[in-house]
Amino acid sequence: MNSKPPRPLPFDAPRLGPRGLAIFIAVMILTPFAIVVGAYALFPDVVPQPLPVRVDIEGYIEPARVAASVERYRAGEGEVLEPYISVVNTADFPLNSVYVTLNEKFVFHTSEPIGPGEARDFYLSRFQEHDGSRFWPNRYDLREVTVRGRLPSLEQAIFRTEWKELIDPPAADGAAGDAADGANREEEAAQADRGSEAATDSASPSATPDGSSSPATEPATVESSGVDRTSDGENR
Repeated sequence: MNSKPPRPLPFDAPRLGPRGLAIFIAVMILTPFAIVVGAYALFPDVVPQPLPVRVDIEGYIEPARVAASVERYRAGEGEVLEPYISVVNTADFPLNSVYVTLNEKFVFHTSEPIGPGEARDFYLSRFQEHDGSRFWPNRYDLREVTVRGRLPSLEQAIFRTEWKELIDPPAADGAAGDAADGANREEEAAQADRGSEAATDSASPSATPDGSSSPATEPATVESSGVDRTSDGENR
């Protein structure tokens, strides 16, 4: 006697209920908004004003000296020199999420904020590119330093300086002093012009009631001459 296998029961696919459908629609709507907010938090606007920092190179060492220290270390003499640069916060508020870039390629990020007036040292051997290539202080020259940081307003600012400005800061100060001296000279010249205009106005003719003008000293002269005429008439 042949027996047929039992027929499978129909399978019901899972379905979303009203509550699940509402949650799904809410997630679909809020996801793009969350992405935009996250992108703004990660990449805020950049203000045109420079970041209030100063870069010091007192700890910088030329590649030739670093290479010589490497050779001495390989020979068992001395240690390898570690050059660094210092970023000084010149503002009265902390700077967060600071990125320092060397030669527009090698980046180092510090997660700790730099406090007001604080100087943070950055060793050049710790900088690297996005692909992992490191900055070798014994091979590469330092040409440019860029500092990017976040302000208390959550906006970003950038400070960029070149090697010429790093090694010769007094030249920049002298230029600023020359500009200030030039402004002072212009102000003194303007004051002198105003003084000369005031003197010219005081010496200019004064108007009479009939619309004519006469010098300021003329009325006294006319008065004295009139007295003379009167006395002459009486004498006559």
